Amino acid sequence: MLFHINLENVVRMLLELCYKTLYNIMSRRDHERTVNKRIIDKKQRVDTISISMRSQGATEEQLADIEDMITPPEREILENIDRMMKRLNMAELEIDDTIFLLEMYLVYQ
Repeated sequence: MLFHINLENVVRMLLELCYKTLYNIMSRRDHERTVNKRIIDKKQRVDTISISMRSQGATEEQLADIEDMITPPEREILENIDRMMKRLNMAELEIDDTIFLLEMYLVYQ
């Protein structure tokens, strides 16, 4: 044979890259949570207060005042964090699918 590719070696190399990528995605998500912990905690506190007030029959004006505890720049940061987390979750799911396919190839080759 003039040219030969060992597919098993290629698949194993791809698996290694997928696992490294998966680790990087999980590390990045943890890093983003750590860096933005203060604002994420503030959002959770405001949401908890809002739910509590809503269950107690608070007026819309009172609920709006509670929601205003988060400033517009903080809302923008929270939206960016949420968007990034969704992208990281999607990337993780896609990498999981790829790992599954590669593992199945190795099992059934």
